[in-house]
Amino acid sequence: MIGHAPTVGQPVNADALVAPGATAQVAVNNGGAAAKADDKPSAPAQGGAYGAPPPPQQQHDNQQQQQNNNFQQQQQMQQQNNFSYGAAPGGGPVARADGPARVVPIASLNAYQNRWTIRGRVTMKSDVRHFQNARGEGKLFSFDLLDEHGGDIRCAGFGDAVDRWFDVVQPGSVISLSRASLKPRRPGPFNATSHDLEITLEPGSVLQVLPDVAEIPRQRYALRKLAALADAPPRTNVDVAGVVEAVAPATSITRRDGSEARKRSVTLRDDSGAAVELTLWGSFADAALGDQLDGLVNSASSRPVLVGKALAVGDFGGGRTLSTAGSSVVTLDPPDVSF
Repeated sequence: MIGHAPTVGQPVNADALVAPGATAQVAVNNGGAAAKADDKPSAPAQGGAYGAPPPPQQQHDNQQQQQNNNFQQQQQMQQQNNFSYGAAPGGGPVARADGPARVVPIASLNAYQNRWTIRGRVTMKSDVRHFQNARGEGKLFSFDLLDEHGGDIRCAGFGDAVDRWFDVVQPGSVISLSRASLKPRRPGPFNATSHDLEITLEPGSVLQVLPDVAEIPRQRYALRKLAALADAPPRTNVDVAGVVEAVAPATSITRRDGSEARKRSVTLRDDSGAAVELTLWGSFADAALGDQLDGLVNSASSRPVLVGKALAVGDFGGGRTLSTAGSSVVTLDPPDVSF
């Protein structure tokens, strides 16, 4: 994805459910006075500590009141300990945030937390992807959040969450998020964040677009020199920066499944003296980036600096190559990166 200016808006979801508070009710017994020896027989005392037993109807009412009190106490305990475990990819507990809470650093999130709220900048947003499994067809999208403490985490929405949140979540915007599930991250190179958990949006999740927060960086890089790519294993992700020396025309190829894909090759060189070929795939090859690079390098004879995050390392002819992937973010001449 290409970095954009943050989008500032108003809260977009206010359907958080606030559990009603339970009010404990206490049954009050009416005390009865003891009868004197010379008094006429009187009606039995109604539930006094030392009086006669109450009539059957009063006993029934007292039992019903006690049951109500017990039920209300159980509700209070459930609200205070609203924590559930469930099956997660790779096993392990699943923590569900069931109410608003104070904002916590992303790095502090763990699978045993109950209520939490995080705030961060959207540094990556994927396209909508469609899939098919034993339960039928589905769709999903993902995005990464980065906070002012340097913590980042992958978030994903499935099914209805795509329709609800895809257009709301925009790269560069600052959002708050609560009432979502925490699960162990899926293995593989597709998640470039540092957290060992992932967030899954739920029907009751609360996501709000906030005004920009200057303390939250727009991106976090772990830049590697191009000369050091020889030590990077294939099928891993790296962050690099380099001057764009050459831009090839965009071409189309046919995948094994018969679908068509667009690609464009770009040559990068950094101050280590090494050069590498970067393949831009899909939208990166055309309007999103490739056409802009073609105009700058081939028409205006400019040499922009390209910074890529989460680029996939490949091996071709014994040398290393780079390519964009689903989690990649590519930016031209970013102001917060010195080169």
